Amino acid sequence: MKNAIISVIIFFGLLIGIFFLNNSVIDLCDSIKYKTDDMEVILLNQDYDEAYDKAVELLSYLQENDFIASIYTNHQDFDALRHEAVRLCLYISKNDIGEAYSSLHFIKYSAQTIKHLQSVTLGNIF
Repeated sequence: MKNAIISVIIFFGLLIGIFFLNNSVIDLCDSIKYKTDDMEVILLNQDYDEAYDKAVELLSYLQENDFIASIYTNHQDFDALRHEAVRLCLYISKNDIGEAYSSLHFIKYSAQTIKHLQSVTLGNIF
């Protein structure tokens, strides 16, 4: 009886942990999408100094919040986001707007892909 109770407690602890991790990764992806949408508007207005500040802010945000995402998701996907954020900073600092838009859309698409992979659907379970 004691082993059954311990097993049930561990199971519910695992479910709570997975729920917390899943929600934090989805919130991270939503925040990345919001930041990239904001940065795209700034780039359209051709305010490169503010766009560079926002790109550095995005990079530091990714570095601050990488612990849970790198544990819970495929670390290669999250590493690609960070590498592309570094490229985005470089492209904006050199006023290479075409490449900056390309990096920005890659970051946005990657965040959407990670979010889609973390959503609970039958296709993702099996």
